[in-house]
Amino acid sequence: MALLLFTIFALLLPITLGQIPPSGSLVNNLVGGSTPCDCQAMESKNKFLQTSLTNLQTAMQLVAEKYNLVITELSQCKVNAAKNLSQGVTAFTCPGGFIDNKALKSCYKFVGLPEKAWNEADRECGEYGARLVAIETKAENDFLRTTIEQDSDLRRRDFWTSAHDVGREGRFMWMSTGKRLEYTKWDSKNPDNGRKSGNEEDCVLLDHGEDFYWNDVECHRTRGYICEMNY
Repeated sequence: MALLLFTIFALLLPITLGQIPPSGSLVNNLVGGSTPCDCQAMESKNKFLQTSLTNLQTAMQLVAEKYNLVITELSQCKVNAAKNLSQGVTAFTCPGGFIDNKALKSCYKFVGLPEKAWNEADRECGEYGARLVAIETKAENDFLRTTIEQDSDLRRRDFWTSAHDVGREGRFMWMSTGKRLEYTKWDSKNPDNGRKSGNEEDCVLLDHGEDFYWNDVECHRTRGYICEMNY
């Protein structure tokens, strides 16, 4: 017992004199240990864990902020959608490269080049989720002509529509809708089914040489085309 008290006194004496024993030596000496613990390594690990915890807390805060932003945008989207529905307007955006005509409730894509045969042009429109245009009113025809004439590249080309009389001469149908033509804008010499050339002319285009009045031509010829997507 006396020996233990003497040992404690010997260890505490340097502290009273302002001398701190090496890290871990006090604990080890008191418990009779002989190998000092690596407090420096433990301190380094502690700092690493604290830094990692801080980084995780920062990341969690950023995630929470982004989550709140998404929730806010989603709520606003629902409000706008409800407002549009209440006003009888569907929330629809035309794909890139299409021109939106809200009055006609359709999107239009004018393709001057590369030119395609009639059936190939319709397949190309299908890649956009559209079909070759069906011109059903004067307002629609005027819009198409005006759009073409305002573009220096487009106005030099013909443009396929979806009208045809394949399989039944003289009975023109819109391939994209399956309806017969009601509104038409033929030029004065057409449709003529190729009377001059002697070839079947079953597909209808807007003819730039005839001020974009309608003309029936051979379907295999390559021309520009107009895709239409209704909404």
